[in-house]
Amino acid sequence: MKQQHTEDEIIVVSSYPMRGSIHSPQTVGVAYYTKSMLRAVKQVNPGFPVTVFAEQMRGDKAAYTESGVTVRRTWKRGSLASIANLFMKLRRQKAEKIAVSFEINMFGKPQHTVLGLLGLWSLTVSGKHTYLIIHQVLADFRHIEGDTFKARLLNMQKNLLYWLMRRSASEIIVFEEQFKRQLGKHNHVSTVPLLIPKVATTTKAQAREQLGWKTNDRYILYFGFLAPYKGIDLLLANWPSVAHTHLIVAGGANPNHKKNKKYASYLKEVVDLAVRKGVTVTGFVPERKLPLYFAGCDAVILPYRTFMSSSAPLSIALGHGKPVLLATSLAPYALSRDIKKALTDASLSIRDMLFTYNEDSIRRAIKQVFARKQAHLRFAKHMRATRSEAQVARQMLEVLGYEK
Repeated sequence: MKQQHTEDEIIVVSSYPMRGSIHSPQTVGVAYYTKSMLRAVKQVNPGFPVTVFAEQMRGDKAAYTESGVTVRRTWKRGSLASIANLFMKLRRQKAEKIAVSFEINMFGKPQHTVLGLLGLWSLTVSGKHTYLIIHQVLADFRHIEGDTFKARLLNMQKNLLYWLMRRSASEIIVFEEQFKRQLGKHNHVSTVPLLIPKVATTTKAQAREQLGWKTNDRYILYFGFLAPYKGIDLLLANWPSVAHTHLIVAGGANPNHKKNKKYASYLKEVVDLAVRKGVTVTGFVPERKLPLYFAGCDAVILPYRTFMSSSAPLSIALGHGKPVLLATSLAPYALSRDIKKALTDASLSIRDMLFTYNEDSIRRAIKQVFARKQAHLRFAKHMRATRSEAQVARQMLEVLGYEK
């Protein structure tokens, strides 16, 4: 399918789920984000001129239009030649605006990541107006790397990478206020949060019946790919025994790291811990079952070691009106003005959601969240209004210069 691009169009470079899905086992959070955001933007402004240049994916067409968004699968993950050709092709396009929805491993290994950023920089200096939508902004590797010497080396590499990121694009978009601070100085950084999606209406009773969960027990849900920075190993190691309360780990291996031996060892550690604690690990949850887990649970838990990315499971949980439990590392969420206001309006403090990695703290947090359930439900309601699909889509259109 040959397409003529126009000057007022924007081309978005991103990983992208297969046609007909928003979650797929071949993709991670950046793909879900891009598709859900563009669908919301198209709802607000059907004339928004956008084409996605996505990775090649077995089983999906090379070019198609879905929900008003044209998708062209033009580049191959892990191929220097393909990534270089992508940015040369972009330079020849008439479209004046190029956005890269960027996750560290999206293009492949470190050399592919650097090439992608250099490619974006080349578009910027050639006169294109470019945007870098950054999904991960890590403050300090010491939060996730136990070897102090290795953490220092990684921090040096991180600082060089962030230096390149800050210079690669005309404008940068992050998801929370804290990430501006962690990224470092840039003249044009905007905050556009993750949207809270509209969710399918499934009752708790219906969901539990389909999942085989007990009607009157409590279920705490961890959802997402299993990754060291997400702290699921620490949660499992410190999970307390609470009567009629179950932890469900709904997630599997990250497809970007399946061939990594260290990651495979980490997965085995997680599964072994779960077996010892009597915790269910589901593996990858198919998209059709995802609403059941969120509808059926009583609360969602985020045990992340560090605050380096805005959590899609948090947004989905709030969409379902669920209370959330957060590791203390995620306290900086409260620095975002809309979250701070929603907490105040719900008569909550961020401290009411926090726990540390020990059994007593987790037990207290569980008890606290159910004791103040109505306040947590008010918080979720406020956040659904503030970060609705339409609200966030309008913010994105404004930042991109396409106000309706």
